[in-house]
Amino acid sequence: EWSMGSWMLPNAKLYELSALKDLREYLEDPLNSNLQSKNFINMMNSIMETWIEHEPERAERLKNT
Repeated sequence: EWSMGSWMLPNAKLYELSALKDLREYLEDPLNSNLQSKNFINMMNSIMETWIEHEPERAERLKNT
């Protein structure tokens, strides 16, 4: 019994949100390795690469259950 809500903010308000500052800086300078968003994106990429690499093994285990 969970529902999701959403809200809209004008671009000016979104720009003021400090939580999005690091992400904006990453989008402006993706080579900056000191940003938390860069670290997060690299971590997610690593997880996805591992997931894809081990997909045949998972498929085989599921087939045998």
